[in-house]
Amino acid sequence: MALWGNSDNIASAGTVSLNYATKKVTGSGTDFGGTAKAKVGDIIRFGFRGDTGTFFGDAVISTIDSTTVCYIASTDGLSGAAIAGTSYYVSELPIYSVDDHVWSEKHSSVATYGDFKKEPAIAAQTVGHKVIPVKHANIGLIAGADALSNGGNDIVVSTIGTGTSTTTHVSAVGVSTIYVKAPAGIRVNDNVDNLDVAGNKIVIASIGATSITGVTTVATQINAAATVTFNSNHIISLASNITTAISDGEELQFRRYAGGYDRLIYGIGNAVYDEVSTSYRTDAEGWVGVTTYMGVEGEMRVKKETLVAMSGITTGDNGIIYPTPPVG
Repeated sequence: MALWGNSDNIASAGTVSLNYATKKVTGSGTDFGGTAKAKVGDIIRFGFRGDTGTFFGDAVISTIDSTTVCYIASTDGLSGAAIAGTSYYVSELPIYSVDDHVWSEKHSSVATYGDFKKEPAIAAQTVGHKVIPVKHANIGLIAGADALSNGGNDIVVSTIGTGTSTTTHVSAVGVSTIYVKAPAGIRVNDNVDNLDVAGNKIVIASIGATSITGVTTVATQINAAATVTFNSNHIISLASNITTAISDGEELQFRRYAGGYDRLIYGIGNAVYDEVSTSYRTDAEGWVGVTTYMGVEGEMRVKKETLVAMSGITTGDNGIIYPTPPVG
């Protein structure tokens, strides 16, 4: 039995179920032992890897009894979750990798929110609003990676330094008043996007209960129900409304999405990695172990380790396409 081969594209028709206790794999519509199909020493990769579905891990095929029954040598590389009626892959990736706990699906995890930093609110905000009054420049928030803990929920930060509000009346040409309620946290000398000229800003001279006054006058009429974007170092916007009111000076807990360690071995041929220009790009072809996780800086980190450098790796639709990020 060879320690590895060069194919990551072995046909794998049908579905399989596994009895963890006996290590028996029972197939439906499978062809174990068939020509160019699963053989003893190949790796069976249980589950589906992609945008949906569940991946359960890898195991070495130790014996084949029939086209629908085979046995695996160990369950050490599997997650431990029940496997019943699932799709699968067959690969000639290195046998020893299945016994290496580093690559076991038991150790995979999903990214979660953890406490990042606290910062006091600089004004009160009521339930049902998305704009939060906080001096964001102090804490280095990252839109999409961070969230505000509010009412027991982690509400994702959607934008930093901007917030919107809707006008209630028309502002005619030549006036300096815009009939819009400024979001909590907005201050004099902050600005709003000029609705008339892309890229221009109107500096705020004063703030009323239901309107703001600009340093300059309106050049083109602003209609009622228009969306006005405010820009300030003292606001952020969330993806959804807060459910618990925020008081002035309250310590706000921000959380960062991080972790989610995922480890998988891919067969990577020259034609494949030449087409990858992102952080997933590898420096060699062969059998490559790839670890991904969300770093504390809010970026996906990708670590590659070439387990076996070799040319002639066969890849295709029957294998796990590289790169295939983990679900979730």
